[in-house]
Amino acid sequence: MLKFFLSLPVRTENVGFFVSPGHGIHPDRVISSHELILVRRGRLVMQEEKRRFEVEAGQVLLLWPGRRHRGVEDYLPDLAFYWIHFHLRSCHAGASFQLSQFSTPKYPDRLFEIFHRIMGEQDSGTFLQEEADLLLTLLLMEATRGSLPVSTSSSSAVGHAEVFISENFHRSIGAGDVARALQLNPDYLGRIFQRVHGHTLTEAIHRRRMREARSLLRETALNVEQVADASGFSDPRYFRRIFTRHQGISPRRYRQLHARLHINTR
Repeated sequence: MLKFFLSLPVRTENVGFFVSPGHGIHPDRVISSHELILVRRGRLVMQEEKRRFEVEAGQVLLLWPGRRHRGVEDYLPDLAFYWIHFHLRSCHAGASFQLSQFSTPKYPDRLFEIFHRIMGEQDSGTFLQEEADLLLTLLLMEATRGSLPVSTSSSSAVGHAEVFISENFHRSIGAGDVARALQLNPDYLGRIFQRVHGHTLTEAIHRRRMREARSLLRETALNVEQVADASGFSDPRYFRRIFTRHQGISPRRYRQLHARLHINTR
């Protein structure tokens, strides 16, 4: 029997997923724990003490204990965000990580999945505190991953490509379509995109479609064929094959694993 001990830098309190009712505002309060917020969709406008934050989809806001924070604008109808309360433990050994109070993680979809894992286990009623703390540690480490530095012109081109993919992934597009839309040489765009993200434009399209598919499987009652179509796949069989290759499990099994959610609207 293998016996081992864990010494983790954080202690999880609770976690949830907020879905806007289309009215109301975040309460004005001071809490004793850290709160990490990850916006899933829409925009959340918050203020901590005298600092204002406009948090967009895929961005992270870290609120500090003992500081007054409040909502600045009413909840918009399309707003949804994850939240988790936690405490830091005294820890002086091992590697250290620094997370900015307001940041844009490089891979927000990874954070979405960790949040869902924590919420699913929490709602199961059999969650171990150590497991929650381990997943939170992984969440914080993942949130520290920043964008790779690139030149201004390259960054602009890659940014436009990302926007085009985000707005058109549900259509039948390929890497060539992205380059044509931006009026750029396909080889040049593919080269700088690969340098920045470490994968091709085609892979970026697949990843964006997979992100949408995972979200729809977790958060809607659409069947697999409908999810495939909404994610940009005209052939459900091809969708199942690509999804299984990316996730290691079928769409149906993925939905079963992520079916439990702690969702609040207040």
